[in-house]
Amino acid sequence: MYDVIIFTENTDPMQIAIPLGGFKVASVLRKNGFSTLVVNHLSTYSMIEIKNLIDLVVNAETKVIGFSTTFLRFVDTNTSLYTKTNLDTVFPQGKAFEDEVINYIKYKNDNIKIIVGGTKTSATYYNTNIDYVFLGYSETSIIDLMNHLTIQLPLPNSIVNQHGITVIDDRKALSYKFTEDKMIWEKTDIVNHKLLPIEIGRGCIFKCKFCSYPLNGKKNLDFIKNSEIIYEELLENYTKFGIVHYFIVDDTFNDHIIKLKAIEAAVARLPFQPKFWCYTRLDLLCTNKDMVDVMYNIGVRAMYFGIETLNLQTGRTIGKGYDRVKQIAMIQYIKDRYPDVAMHGSFIAGLPNESVESIKQTCFQLANGEIPLDSWMIRPFLLFKPEANSFMSELDANYENYGYNIEATVENLLLWKNEHLSIKEASDLSTECITHSRNSEYFRVPGHDSFELINFGYNFETTSKTPFNRFRYDIVMEKDVPKFIETYKTELLSILGSDQKLDNDISSTVC
Repeated sequence: MYDVIIFTENTDPMQIAIPLGGFKVASVLRKNGFSTLVVNHLSTYSMIEIKNLIDLVVNAETKVIGFSTTFLRFVDTNTSLYTKTNLDTVFPQGKAFEDEVINYIKYKNDNIKIIVGGTKTSATYYNTNIDYVFLGYSETSIIDLMNHLTIQLPLPNSIVNQHGITVIDDRKALSYKFTEDKMIWEKTDIVNHKLLPIEIGRGCIFKCKFCSYPLNGKKNLDFIKNSEIIYEELLENYTKFGIVHYFIVDDTFNDHIIKLKAIEAAVARLPFQPKFWCYTRLDLLCTNKDMVDVMYNIGVRAMYFGIETLNLQTGRTIGKGYDRVKQIAMIQYIKDRYPDVAMHGSFIAGLPNESVESIKQTCFQLANGEIPLDSWMIRPFLLFKPEANSFMSELDANYENYGYNIEATVENLLLWKNEHLSIKEASDLSTECITHSRNSEYFRVPGHDSFELINFGYNFETTSKTPFNRFRYDIVMEKDVPKFIETYKTELLSILGSDQKLDNDISSTVC
């Protein structure tokens, strides 16, 4: 039985991953003496399965059951298709499903508090099943709540919103000793997964105008995890679970060469070579080519470039202005020097000052291999209502100053129009570009996908070089994912059942 149970989700018909947030909160709770279970792939549970799980892990001592919203999506149980989650439910299976589960939890223990966190929460969050809403990073907030519930300490940084729900807002968790805190994984966390997230840094030294991530504009080397802690995490995860593949959770992994060299030295001491996927700032590689070799030595084998635009004027407007030719040349340099590194680029249609012709030029160069990325994504620019997010970008807050007029709203989305495009036209253009791209011989299975497919036994080196239109995603969706999920749930229940039997045996012996 557990003090805290956290439900989380990162499940897709074609991909599987471990989302860090709920597991990071669990690690902090465990270090503070609160037994915690995290259950992933929430959307795949039937009512019978989730009630059986609750029977195993909830008792009179359970204090909190939480839900992480960041990757929640609504699933149609008749078709298994995923769409955007309704904002008023924490269950991808829908509101009626949620009500029945919450009632069952309360039947087991009416004192349990239901909490919600993640990026889809806000100060105006409304759901009558929820007692507490967490904004932003929650490592300090969750301990404050547990101390409030267990030893009646006052609950800091909290207000009651207009719906009567308590909102805990310590969103940047600045008092949390991030740099020195080692992430601890338990066997129930890892079940059937061969790929883990690892948090290296928080925040970003840049302040891109479209970006709403917390801790943007930090100073160099702030909020960077101690390299010795990174070494210990990598070694422990390899020794206990055999993990060698990681997603690096860091807004800009290559923000400083000193940081990279420290990690390079730590990795060199390991008895194995880890392999990493990471967010990478392309213009920084252009200005410091040595970073490429250091990152490869660390084990980076997949890079995600948030390029967004190759239009110089637009880039300067949003905080990403750099020479188009030099950026393309750096991509070619990496491809020539390290052909086993998969490179992905993200682009946004509808940014300030960028014309349709400019966007189409980039799409054309991508599809014909002139921009030698292995894969790419083009998405429309989105503006959100201020109350929809815990964090706002500069463009969200001051869109009028950048040439956007709002014509209507749909849920939390602002329907914009600027001098070149409307949001619909940007969306249509993005769809047209990416549909054409996926038939290009230059477009391969993205590095992010290739890393996630390791969970199903695929080889990254092979998958990442496979043309997208020749890869059998249908097999992944129809066979690999269902088999993985079935194994995950079976093995998790087996572990929980064994642990409960052990606890019962110990209790009987003591009595």
